[in-house]
Amino acid sequence: MNKYTTKTFVLFILIFSILFLAGCTSESKKIPDEVFKIITEVKTKYHTDDRTSIFNVKARVDGDDLIITGEILVPEAKSELESRLRKETNYQLSDSLTLLPGAEIGEKKYGIIRISVAQVRKLPNINHEIITQGLMGTKVKILKKAGYWYFVQLEDQYLGWLTKSSIYSGDSNFLDYWGKKSKLIVISNYGQIWKKPSNKCRQPVCDVVNGNTFLNLGLKDGWYHVELPDNRRGFIKSNLVMDLTRFQNQATASETSLINTAQAFLGIPYFWGGKSTKGFDCSGFTQTVYKLNGIKLPRDANMQVKCGEAVEISNSLDNLKPGDLLFFGKNKDRITHVAMYIGKSRFIHAEGLVQINSLNPVDELYSEYRRKTLRAVRRFLKN
Repeated sequence: MNKYTTKTFVLFILIFSILFLAGCTSESKKIPDEVFKIITEVKTKYHTDDRTSIFNVKARVDGDDLIITGEILVPEAKSELESRLRKETNYQLSDSLTLLPGAEIGEKKYGIIRISVAQVRKLPNINHEIITQGLMGTKVKILKKAGYWYFVQLEDQYLGWLTKSSIYSGDSNFLDYWGKKSKLIVISNYGQIWKKPSNKCRQPVCDVVNGNTFLNLGLKDGWYHVELPDNRRGFIKSNLVMDLTRFQNQATASETSLINTAQAFLGIPYFWGGKSTKGFDCSGFTQTVYKLNGIKLPRDANMQVKCGEAVEISNSLDNLKPGDLLFFGKNKDRITHVAMYIGKSRFIHAEGLVQINSLNPVDELYSEYRRKTLRAVRRFLKN
């Protein structure tokens, strides 16, 4: 055996010994069964979906001490977990579990989106996936921060990362102030807020899209004077907006209103994570259509399929009604697409762009693929 072979052999023995000892150490630190059981039961009770809830708990044993770390979003979950670990185990609990929002956020735990459409990402990096969007005037709860980013929970409970520049943050008093003031909602697919109330003005303040909200400072000569969440002010043509309270009071969903809202978005391009007139994904489209008609739906297709009333799928499809949501996928447990039924075997959805297709083979708009993969129908309108 030459000196190089000897060195290699010694190195191999050293690495093997380290890995063996590490394995023994890991085994000695294994979470006791009763601790694992408690953590699992509490998580099952309070944590239903990673997209809308946080329950990241780690535990380790150090002598008589049980050390738990991680993050939890629901206060009741943290209280119950700590209580059970103290009562049902013989360990001394050392709690380093963070209840979000984290202490680093301070009093400014709330925010309002200040731009027409804010991209919400899965991770705090501009190159990471866009998972949803937030519209101007939407309230968010700020849970933690990382550099240029805030981790937030939107009004539909969805979680994700927003750039700090896309929201205006404040304390509970700020949120109350915003909530009590008279507001307008944009009812046009697109629009502009201008520096001055004049058709000749060429200095924009910002763009707006359908569903954006902001403060109403008064109406004069066909122009509303408005204030944005970050205190910027400008003017918008009165035909592009409506009083928010009036809009909400008349937003009573019906077959006709749902169809009219949906068809107003025809031709808008598909955009993964989109829920605005700058681009929709399939579930962002249905969520938006229903929201503008006073019905709140969760964000994703496989969430929406769990809501409403189940409707049996017949071969003739004659039991379907306009406004029903159609769900498609490989099987009932793997829903990947959603559309809205508009009558006469036709449906409207975001696929490539917002368009109309049919479940009827003799219709020129027939989609064989969608007919074969229709797995569920849910109804949200009362008879």
